Amino acid sequence: MSSPIDSSGKPTGRDEVVAALKEATSTLVREKGSRFSVREVASAAGVNQGLIYRHFGSKEQLISATVAEMTLDLSDQLRSGGSAVDIMVTKSPDAAMMLARLVLDDAASLITEHPAIEAMIASARESRVDGGPAPQARVAIASATILGWALFGDYLTNATRADPDDDILATLRDLIAQLLTGRWPDSTDIAPEGRE
Repeated sequence: MSSPIDSSGKPTGRDEVVAALKEATSTLVREKGSRFSVREVASAAGVNQGLIYRHFGSKEQLISATVAEMTLDLSDQLRSGGSAVDIMVTKSPDAAMMLARLVLDDAASLITEHPAIEAMIASARESRVDGGPAPQARVAIASATILGWALFGDYLTNATRADPDDDILATLRDLIAQLLTGRWPDSTDIAPEGRE
């Protein structure tokens, strides 16, 4: 039986090569968006660039497969009861960076599957309230907020000089839960600053 890694430390065998290519692609997308070459991803994965074409057909299909695997993992975490805030901000911040880089590079078409978004919409549909925004709109707003915090949370905490003892993530978690369930706080429950 052969080892999945040869004596030079390079992956061998289909599964190991595919995993190495996806890992290298994930790193390169976070660093460069879609602006990297087939040669760069092959070198980072420690494989011959011909294997990209053999296993994926093109760099774009490799990026799509890498993002699909990442979003499927996020979806599994959501379906098993994970908080979208915790998943994107603390467990999978690289996912937010990958999505942002692809969108900013005008390469969002490479994001071909959306199972995490579909899981959030299914959950939001279960708690639709009359007169409120549609589940899709609530998920779009919640997702933008979560992705924004995953990308800019540290910067915004510093820029606003937020008290580090404030549990900002707990507040964000509560706000997203309210948004996704459509259970809005009564406006009389929200006191202007200094008038509590």
